[in-house]
Amino acid sequence: MLFAATEVTAYSSYGLGHLECQTYLDKRGEDQANHDVTNTSYIHAYLSGYLTAGNMMHGLVGDHAKDVSINIHSMVQWLDAWCLNNRTVPVAVALESFWVEAARAKEQLKRTGPSVKP
Repeated sequence: MLFAATEVTAYSSYGLGHLECQTYLDKRGEDQANHDVTNTSYIHAYLSGYLTAGNMMHGLVGDHAKDVSINIHSMVQWLDAWCLNNRTVPVAVALESFWVEAARAKEQLKRTGPSVKP
């Protein structure tokens, strides 16, 4: 598992991943204050590529994490919330946590089934 964690860190550390969560939040805040999407466009593009590549790298946290389906807006909301609670941590660590949490949630859904009935 140590090898996989090192591989994930290297992969997620490019671009946005090397920034601290507080810097990420500041950049998102700048766009909101300026009614602009300059930083948000970069963030969305980075996260879209990250999610696409991550779904293809099935061994990141085990094969059970493959094909985790999420839209980019949900990912940004998750990252915003995670970073609010972990401001000094690099975004790369947040992204590693995402895959672990997503895999855990997917397995939980398999065991219990959806909570909402049709």
